[in-house]
Amino acid sequence: MTSPSKAHLQLLDIVNMIDMVKNMNMALHMATADIGNMEKTNALQSVTDEIENRICIILDHIEDLRGILP
Repeated sequence: MTSPSKAHLQLLDIVNMIDMVKNMNMALHMATADIGNMEKTNALQSVTDEIENRICIILDHIEDLRGILP
């Protein structure tokens, strides 16, 4: 059994950090529901939705890189 390469370990660290950001973004999304102003809530939740979309794109790119790395 071979050890993961340094690049694979770095990608794993990146994915772990992205997961943490994803969790914080979800917490922010849920917290906006308590603002009490629907217009502000919708605006902030639109931003958190876009952040989630970008996170998914980044994770897809990381998966592509995993496939390319030896």
